[in-house]
Amino acid sequence: MSSRKRRRMAEQREQDEKSLNTFATQQKTDPDRMSLLLDLPPELRTAIYEQIFISNGGMQLSRNTSRRNLATTCPLVRVNKQIRGDFLSAALLLADIRTTAIGLDFRHIVSFMNRLSEREIATLPKNDNPTERTVTIGIIMPKQWNPEVYLARWINRVQDPVKKGTQVRYRYWFYINNCNNTSALYVSETRKRCLARVQAIPDGRGREELLRIVAACDEAIARTS
Repeated sequence: MSSRKRRRMAEQREQDEKSLNTFATQQKTDPDRMSLLLDLPPELRTAIYEQIFISNGGMQLSRNTSRRNLATTCPLVRVNKQIRGDFLSAALLLADIRTTAIGLDFRHIVSFMNRLSEREIATLPKNDNPTERTVTIGIIMPKQWNPEVYLARWINRVQDPVKKGTQVRYRYWFYINNCNNTSALYVSETRKRCLARVQAIPDGRGREELLRIVAACDEAIARTS
């Protein structure tokens, strides 16, 4: 290839790059921004975020009550602070939420619900108005764990109409170690405790929640048989 031809090709590449940069700048309302995402209409950004939430299986709520934000592996939260805030705000309104509880210690879920606004609470699935969103609690029953105190706190809370999130419809899931039969025994014991409480309280939110935990225990035990 002649030197003249190489020079013309280099000049063309340079011109192409300039044209691309000019186009990108024209698309931005603020040329100093690092991303065009925030220049999209809000409804289009929402649609993009929603697809990300679906493909990632929702957002993770940490058991650490000091961590206020939902967690995700999506790289968008690392682009810049503004996109991170926009993404996480959308997650509170749109994403499925999953978390893990040790025993029946749901204190981190209570802390999370207390931080939500009324608008954010309203978007969560309700017992009388289920939505496509889910709030899933994966429960690990450890050795030598007495769940009675935490169970009582949880049931007392969902029965209190003044508390935030008491009408949220939770999905419970018990982790079972198929290589260790003791985990199934702990779940079976939890089932007995919940059934004993069902017999002791009248119909209402507390009874409904206990029966959902019992159903999750049954499903977990069935997986081991």
